[in-house]
Amino acid sequence: MTFAAESTAENYDVIVVGSGAAGLSAAVSAAQNGSKRVLVLEKTPTLGGHTILSTGYMSVLVHDGADEATYTKAVERIMEVFLKTGEGRGNPQLVRQLVEKSEDAHQWLSSLGLVWTPQSYQTLAGLTSRSFIPSLVRAGYDYIVTLNKAARMHGVTTLLNAEANLLYVTPQGAISGIRARVNGVEKMFTAKAIVLATGGFGGNVAMREHYDPRLDATFTTTADPYREGADPATGDGIVLARKLGADLVDMDCIQIIPFWGGRLTDYVGADIYLTGEGRRFVNEGDSWKHIASKIWQLPNRECWVVTDSQSSKGASRSVKLMKDIVQKADSIEEMAAGMQVSPRVLKETLERYNRFVREGVDFDFGT
Repeated sequence: MTFAAESTAENYDVIVVGSGAAGLSAAVSAAQNGSKRVLVLEKTPTLGGHTILSTGYMSVLVHDGADEATYTKAVERIMEVFLKTGEGRGNPQLVRQLVEKSEDAHQWLSSLGLVWTPQSYQTLAGLTSRSFIPSLVRAGYDYIVTLNKAARMHGVTTLLNAEANLLYVTPQGAISGIRARVNGVEKMFTAKAIVLATGGFGGNVAMREHYDPRLDATFTTTADPYREGADPATGDGIVLARKLGADLVDMDCIQIIPFWGGRLTDYVGADIYLTGEGRRFVNEGDSWKHIASKIWQLPNRECWVVTDSQSSKGASRSVKLMKDIVQKADSIEEMAAGMQVSPRVLKETLERYNRFVREGVDFDFGT
């Protein structure tokens, strides 16, 4: 749709659609690099998108004074892990940029005031120890608070309850503006550049079923796991861009994360995944895709997750305990009774796992 020159649109240098970490980062960066008028449009009443609800870890390759040859080898190793996780479908050029620029992004967030925990760790599905996090229980919240504070300091304007619904183009085909419903009123905005940072489409059942027919309405998402609200990730930016002829790639690459099994931690080494009979069925440190594929093969697609009192729990612990998704036990026998499995089998499983830990080799899954 051609944008009318006589329109009473508000004018900006940059407009960002979406207020998650990607959107707020784009807005702050634009302001830091000379854009005087920057606008963020957020369709919900609050900032943060999926980020504010997320675990919030960040994969970083730290240079740490290494010589160039050592650093180059580290880049190649991490790229290999990324490409392996993506089963070769990743764009090597983009993966390289992601790896090589990760420390810059880490330092940039630090410069905005984000404080990280001192040590890296191996996140679930991360395959190596390269993740940093500001907090084990509220990392996503910390990102948004830090970025929002920086956005305010740099004069970025944010409109909540502002759902973008149409992009305007010039007769030459250049994007010139955007329309949004702001608190129920249609408004028009022009900008030299418009950034779509609206996230994915996990909350759009029809769209996700189109690309993966397995993911019907029986599946909830990490943003609305208990069906108590709504997931804002409905593919809005994808729809806007597609109307203008944008190409879509890798739409079938939808991450399926085991959630209902009682997982309380977000790092490798603290959880054991068990079948309904109390036996391990997968390497807990493998990729999400591999773990999910194994869970698909279990009866009712369900597994048990066992952790102990020594592990550092994530933000979901209290909610899962209150909702009785997770239960505590003082002994293996009590746990077996709660799981309705054989105490003998459960004890054998745990003893075998602990022996593998002591020996440093997982003889069941070759790691």
